Amino acid sequence: MEVLRLDHAAIKTVRLEETRRFFEEVLNLKVGPRPDFDFPG
Repeated sequence: MEVLRLDHAAIKTVRLEETRRFFEEVLNLKVGPRPDFDFPG
């Protein structure tokens, strides 16, 4: 099965920048718009 796109992922981590860098650099995913939640992410 070929994955064509991923619209959303929710991952709880205390190492946000490292986790985001992994998804961007290793998986080649892009950061999209984020709703105005009352917590960081």
